[in-house]
Amino acid sequence: MTKKQIIIWSAAVVVVIALAIIFPIRRPSPTVYNTNTPTSTPAAQEPAAATTTPPVAKPAAKAASYGDLVNQYQNRRIQFNSDCQATPNNVTFKNPVTLMLDNRSPKAAKITIGKISYSLSAWGYKIITINERTLPKTDMVSCNATYNVAQILMQK
Repeated sequence: MTKKQIIIWSAAVVVVIALAIIFPIRRPSPTVYNTNTPTSTPAAQEPAAATTTPPVAKPAAKAASYGDLVNQYQNRRIQFNSDCQATPNNVTFKNPVTLMLDNRSPKAAKITIGKISYSLSAWGYKIITINERTLPKTDMVSCNATYNVAQILMQK
C-alpha cells in the first residue's frame, strides 16, 4: 500500500470510530413494570419512568409486610448496603422476572438497571418486573454514583 492509501484508510477508520462514539448503537430498553409497593418507611415516591405502567387495581387486601416480601422474593432479591454494594452481585433469571430491590441503608438510593432508574427511600424497597425483548441480555446495575455493582443476566 502506498502512503496515500494508508492515510485514506486511517482517516476512514477514525471517522467510523467517531461516528460510533457520537451515535452509539441503540438497543431496545427492557419493558419494566413498577408495582409501586409501599416502602417500609413513609417517603415521597418519585413519579414512575415513562417505561413503567401503573399497577392493576386489585381488591383491597392486607399489604404484605417487609418480612413477608423477603420470604416471597428470597431468590429474587438484590440488597444494597450503605456503601452501595449489591448482594448478590451476579444473578441469572428466566425472562420475565419480578424481583425485589432492597435498600438496607439509612440513605436513599438511586438504582439503575440498564437505562432504567428506580428511587429507593432509606430502608425502602421496590418490586419490579424485567421483561427483555432480546435474549440473552446482560444488564449492568449501578447504585448512586457507584457503577457496575451487579449484573443481571436474562435468559429464555
